[in-house]
Amino acid sequence: MLRERPLENLGGSLLHFIGVVLVGIVGYSRAYPFGAPSVACQDLTPGHGKEGISSRAYRLEVTDNWGNNVDGYVTGKIYHVSIVTRENWPPFRGFALKATDKDDPGIFRGTFRGPLPEGTQEMSGCGAMNAVTHTDRQEMVRVDFRWTARKNDTKCIKFW
Repeated sequence: MLRERPLENLGGSLLHFIGVVLVGIVGYSRAYPFGAPSVACQDLTPGHGKEGISSRAYRLEVTDNWGNNVDGYVTGKIYHVSIVTRENWPPFRGFALKATDKDDPGIFRGTFRGPLPEGTQEMSGCGAMNAVTHTDRQEMVRVDFRWTARKNDTKCIKFW
């Protein structure tokens, strides 16, 4: 779990990003080699019968179009959200990622934008481009997405 960090005042109110990434090596038994199932949309529990690797092994990066790390968002702008393997940790084979209201994980905030990177797809059952997952068991050390903050949104956002 990445720690909560206060944000600069970027859009009229103080916001918080909390980054939590569910990343794990997809196991052989009851694995989902073609992406997380729609039932995982709410809590992102993989349900493949194998524990995922600790989120300490990976980090979530949120940057602007120029590659600068950001501590907040401006509504309607596009940001780059990346899952990155930390040094000396194994690559990951599976992941699920969504952006929700900080206080209510059932309320999606913003959308991921296409085209999606190779080996990734929209997560079914979560609504149009609200969550993304893997498409195969290919090992990855980094995966990058484009995410757009909703216009007129002032809520705190949590990336899961």
